[in-house]
Amino acid sequence: DPQPSKQAAHAALIALAEMAASDVFGLTSLLSLPGAQLGPDPDGSTARVVEVHTGSPVIFRPTEGSGAVITEASAIAPPAQPFTAHIEQSGAVQGSLPPASIPLSAAAELPRLGGGELVRDSRKVSFRWQEVVSDRDVLMAGARFLSAFGAGDGR
Repeated sequence: DPQPSKQAAHAALIALAEMAASDVFGLTSLLSLPGAQLGPDPDGSTARVVEVHTGSPVIFRPTEGSGAVITEASAIAPPAQPFTAHIEQSGAVQGSLPPASIPLSAAAELPRLGGGELVRDSRKVSFRWQEVVSDRDVLMAGARFLSAFGAGDGR
């Protein structure tokens, strides 16, 4: 009977339309940032990412974190000692960091970032929020924060 499959397809389309309208990945906010462009993921995944230039390019992408979709941003950075640190809502850094690991201009953005995880590896620095971020001010703080690493500012 083709009727149940039509009903299932209709229900799936309604669910998809509701998801798109709710902007579960925060793309509307990301695309409202100055100079934001939607494009392919430079890491090679099939996902689309938003690139923002605030000095150095910063890539924002939805990703999985603890079983939920979260916002992650990253920037290419000069070689440095790898580390991982938890950033509290207040901007306080939990964990010990190598000396001069956070550029001076980036440190000013810490209180505006909200909570998340800061990860530095051999080629990039990333910030993973604990949720999907749609607050434009928080996203801009993230772009400025990570851009400072890419510029090598404060080293």
